[in-house]
Amino acid sequence: FEELYSYLLGGSPSSVRILCFDISEWMARTENFYFKKLLRAIERASEKFIVVFRVPFLDKDVLASLNFSLNDLLSVKTVTFPPFGREELKLCAERELRTFGYKATDDAWECFLERIAEEKGDGKFYGLNTVKKVVRELVYNKFLYDVKKEKKSDTIVKRTALTLCAKSAPDGIPGMEQLDRLVGLESVKEQIKEIVAQIASSAQGDPADRPCIHMRFVGNPGTGKTTVARILGKILKEQGLLRIGNFYECMARDLCGKYIGETAPKTASYCRDAYGSVLFIDEAYSLYRGPGNDRDYGREVIDTLIAEMENHRSDFVVIMAGYTDDMEVLMDANRGLASRMPYRVEFPNFSREQLYEIFVSMVQSRFKHDDRLFGAAHEYFTSLPDEVISAKEFSNARFVRNLFERTWAKAAMRSQLDSRSAIVLTKDDFDRATREKEFMFNQQKKTRLGF
Repeated sequence: FEELYSYLLGGSPSSVRILCFDISEWMARTENFYFKKLLRAIERASEKFIVVFRVPFLDKDVLASLNFSLNDLLSVKTVTFPPFGREELKLCAERELRTFGYKATDDAWECFLERIAEEKGDGKFYGLNTVKKVVRELVYNKFLYDVKKEKKSDTIVKRTALTLCAKSAPDGIPGMEQLDRLVGLESVKEQIKEIVAQIASSAQGDPADRPCIHMRFVGNPGTGKTTVARILGKILKEQGLLRIGNFYECMARDLCGKYIGETAPKTASYCRDAYGSVLFIDEAYSLYRGPGNDRDYGREVIDTLIAEMENHRSDFVVIMAGYTDDMEVLMDANRGLASRMPYRVEFPNFSREQLYEIFVSMVQSRFKHDDRLFGAAHEYFTSLPDEVISAKEFSNARFVRNLFERTWAKAAMRSQLDSRSAIVLTKDDFDRATREKEFMFNQQKKTRLGF
């Protein structure tokens, strides 16, 4: 502040400059001595500078309070920059793409917008900067495709644009078929089909009478909650029950703002992006900190979600996910939330045999393998102790993926040492992976000798 204060009082009066700075950290401390000192310096340097105060998108009451504090010494005008919608982002991307001499088909743009949904889902979306980044990736992929095919055109088609979507399901496979292909989860599959049928039935009636279609997925980590939620969005899109069918994923605490007044607009923004699609909120139970925590931002998230879920109950699906017991505590603490989430889907732990089948499917989809690998894997998974697979912290399919990737790493290192071009997963690679600490559940305890 002292450096900025000196800068304001210095400078040449012959030119007017624009000075921008972020006061997000000071929004709740506008009465602070140093902040007031800065405002007085700005007022005295008003002929030298146009000052822009940057703040996040705030609740209107908090913004009004901030404006009142600033206007105590300055004349301040509020300029609001609403976030771009889906169509506006597409228009910006089309303009950027034209600068490279390309255009795209409608189905290619759907892939682009799906990638934007993925970018927003991780909480690191930077507006037009992200749009430009994704467009450059699209142009690069188009260039590689043209070189490979030894031809050139100025039109980007879906096949090229699909490379943008890291989480895309296999192209052309219907949602119901993707659901049926999942290992295990028989009770979940049956319930999802019943829910879809009920939603389809209710959609034929009066829109005003349609029930909320929001859901809660409960179960331990790695039991397929995220995968099923993504497929569900595709199914509802295919059946005309959702307009867009994209998938937006976030952690519950991602909805909380850093500053007072930021949480409600941030939560509403996530919901607005997901209109016509699925909003998946993982670890939703973390929004509730127990009674007596009225100042916790989680409560503000819940209140905003309830309003959005009611006002747009037939236009998007909110799925909250988490541990079974913790989710019940959350629902018991807020009956308004529970009443708007009528569908409860419980995801059981995978059996030992299903864990083995998941491992086999991962291997067969990526690599060649020797004849002994699956025998060793079957022996390993079927001998997992009860206390391991029944533990709350056991990560089910995530545990299998970690073991698969560790086996892959062992094979890759061996392949490099042997100067082989192709990676082949072997029983020895698997055995070395299972001897690492996080996978050693079947080792006999050594008898300690001596005193």
